[in-house]
Amino acid sequence: MANLVAKKSGQNRVLSFWLIPMLLVLGACGGADETSDSGDDSNGTNARPLVEISSPSQSQEFESGQLVRLSGNASDEQDGDLGSSIEWRSDLDGLLGTGEEIFVNLSNGSHSVTATVADSKNLTATDSVSISIVEPQQNTLPTVTISSPSNGTSYVESQQIVFTGSASDAEDGNLSNQIAWQSSIDGNLGTGSSVTAVLSLGNHTITATVSDQDSGTTSAVIEVSVVEAETNSPPQVEITSPDNGSQGQENQQIQFSAQANDDEDGDISGQIVWSSNLDGQIGNGAVISSQLSPGTHQVVASVSDSEGLENQSTIEFIVNAIPNVQITSPTENTVIQQDLNIDLVGEATDSEDGDLSSIIVWSSSLDGALGTGAALNVSLSTGEHILTAQVEDSSGASYSTNTTIRVNAKSTLSITSPGSGAELDVFESVLLNATANDPEDGDISSNIQWTSNVDGNLGQGTGISVQLSEGEHQLTATVTDSDGLAATESITITMSNATGTATVSWTAPTHNTDDSELDDLTGYKIYYGQDADNLIDYILVEDPSQTSYVVEGLFTNTVYYFSVVACNSLGIESDLSNIASKDFVNQ
Repeated sequence: MANLVAKKSGQNRVLSFWLIPMLLVLGACGGADETSDSGDDSNGTNARPLVEISSPSQSQEFESGQLVRLSGNASDEQDGDLGSSIEWRSDLDGLLGTGEEIFVNLSNGSHSVTATVADSKNLTATDSVSISIVEPQQNTLPTVTISSPSNGTSYVESQQIVFTGSASDAEDGNLSNQIAWQSSIDGNLGTGSSVTAVLSLGNHTITATVSDQDSGTTSAVIEVSVVEAETNSPPQVEITSPDNGSQGQENQQIQFSAQANDDEDGDISGQIVWSSNLDGQIGNGAVISSQLSPGTHQVVASVSDSEGLENQSTIEFIVNAIPNVQITSPTENTVIQQDLNIDLVGEATDSEDGDLSSIIVWSSSLDGALGTGAALNVSLSTGEHILTAQVEDSSGASYSTNTTIRVNAKSTLSITSPGSGAELDVFESVLLNATANDPEDGDISSNIQWTSNVDGNLGQGTGISVQLSEGEHQLTATVTDSDGLAATESITITMSNATGTATVSWTAPTHNTDDSELDDLTGYKIYYGQDADNLIDYILVEDPSQTSYVVEGLFTNTVYYFSVVACNSLGIESDLSNIASKDFVNQ
């Protein structure tokens, strides 16, 4: 009768191949190039000429209508100087002329200009540059405004008049301090954003003129009159708040107050007109509140009486610009993984103090103060952080900006089977089990990706069964959360053909457990396994006269346990015999 064996055995297969080298021979046959790198002609007696463009330079730019100088030098070993034979061409305008130096007017656009020369044997050489012809830049004229006094104002003889204005230019910026003031009667009055003058009697045309660096000039004009003070005295006006030379901050509401009286008209404070040489008219009345632009302002309070006579009071008021701060790293909505440091990088500038990056103060809505400086490397707790960068200038003005990032908590990943270091039969399926959890996403075990360094991708999920090739495998489980951040764990197992054997021997029973004679013995079962309390494999021996058996296909790096039972014709099994073992590890 045949023996039934619960284990299977495998066969080794050897794959072999030959690698046949291929010899590739280059240059064994075929013609030579028509033109050699040396530039010699076919008989090797004539060298090529040389040509080099000296002007214009590569990528040079010219304005439309501007003459472009093309110059170069050329020579030949046999023919000598060939400069006069240089032929100039443009890929846009075609042939431009011949000579060592020529001047041309090119069309607008990008030109590839080529200089070509040929020797007496018609061997040629070329050189080229790329240049651009562009439309000339148009200069924007500056603007100038007279903010005080208003047009048509009258003053009395010997009265001081304050003239204020502002000027700017698109290219040159603020030009207020360059305003030149002129009177049609008294001539030059001075230069600056504010000048004070006593004008002679008469009707004056006051001109404020400014020029930019390209000589673009603009003027503004008002009319003022100076009359004798015999019948009407001018009003009196005084700025009471703030004091001359006071300072404020950008975006701050600043309160200005003044009083005005006239001998004939009485209290005329409500008619005061306020202006700034930088911002123009800023309000009307005895008390006003205004936001001024950054800079040094000449603030003028002007008032006119019922007969048109005007007077003014002026103070200087400085508005400190708020500093600017920017977070350049990290960007908004950045996600980083727990336990990884992050770089905080910022830039801060102030129009008065310059670069303030080194005093940026960093803080987090979760972790509090983080440090000071243009760049920090910090570790943050898990969660959503509002990162704030704040800077304060020397005048106490501060500004802050923020960005939101999230520190993603690590996913936890654990491989539960097989155990690391296990040796398994190459012909058996391997069950891969693992668990994965993420603080934000919950249970993500179904996302686990399995790979082997030998067999590559094995599949996705937990509790998957795979067949692995023979050899040592590093099995890696990888799981990625919803933010794209991954966690991994690896184990090493060995897949091998089982080669160990164990000989199991026993004594045949002669009596049943009730001491009656055993006359229907049909065979034996050999139970075995790697756990003495769980002998899950068995071999059926159907010859009742057999009292030993060689068990094959056992792994050679473990301990096996064996027990034998007797079977009668009714299929009844006896109790297990004593348990024997074979240790393949320490043998």
